[in-house]
Amino acid sequence: MAGILVQIGNNIRTIRMGQGLSLEELSGRCGIDAAPLSKLERGESNATVQTLDRVAKGLGVSLVELVDIREYRTGKLDENAWLDLQRQMGKLSPQQQGDILAFIRMVAKWGN
Repeated sequence: MAGILVQIGNNIRTIRMGQGLSLEELSGRCGIDAAPLSKLERGESNATVQTLDRVAKGLGVSLVELVDIREYRTGKLDENAWLDLQRQMGKLSPQQQGDILAFIRMVAKWGN
């Protein structure tokens, strides 16, 4: 179970950082104190579905995207490339981020 919690926590952190949000900003958006959110991001907390739904809404993503633990989300990029991608995406508007994500999903379907 711990592995799943870490993966979901990584998803939350990745999405949050990609949007350029601090933990405190996400806390304000979803109405959850920053300390429990931090534990959730570190995989140290087993959140309820309701809590995960509030976090997803605070991030503007679906619950499915938030808890997506497929292998492509982990280990495919080296750490430096992944962090650079997060920084670059964080500089874009939400519309631009959505457009790029839609493009990536379309390209990923070509490989299937």
